[in-house]
Amino acid sequence: MRFGKLQILAAVLVMLFLGFVGFIKAWTRSRETTQYLKTIATDLNRELPAMQDRETRAERVAVGPGKRLAFTFTMVNIAPGEGEIPADELSGLLSAFKKQKCGTEVIRDVLKRGVEVDFKWQKKDQRTVVADLVLTAQQCGMN
Repeated sequence: MRFGKLQILAAVLVMLFLGFVGFIKAWTRSRETTQYLKTIATDLNRELPAMQDRETRAERVAVGPGKRLAFTFTMVNIAPGEGEIPADELSGLLSAFKKQKCGTEVIRDVLKRGVEVDFKWQKKDQRTVVADLVLTAQQCGMN
């Protein structure tokens, strides 16, 4: 079967249109997700900085880079060069924190959108990182 130039042109235009529609849908979803993350960050930042317990102050929530929601905490009683947490203890704390956060509705909703959620704890100099935990849908068993 031979296709005429008009049929080939029509087929190409249909493929371009469908590709464009797919691009628009993906772009719209991406913009909606970015706006959703900005709304979460803005809402949470209204209450920050705030002490979470006698050791930990929640500093800020940021969006990016990319599809990422980043939480920053300061360990207010740990100065640089002191207060190292033993690796096994830190691992246990992070594991318990991960389990708790993976069970929260808001975190699960964010992860379903293909977003990574980053939790970073720093010493009181706000430069020295104590721990960094990045959660993904896969890590929370949401494959």
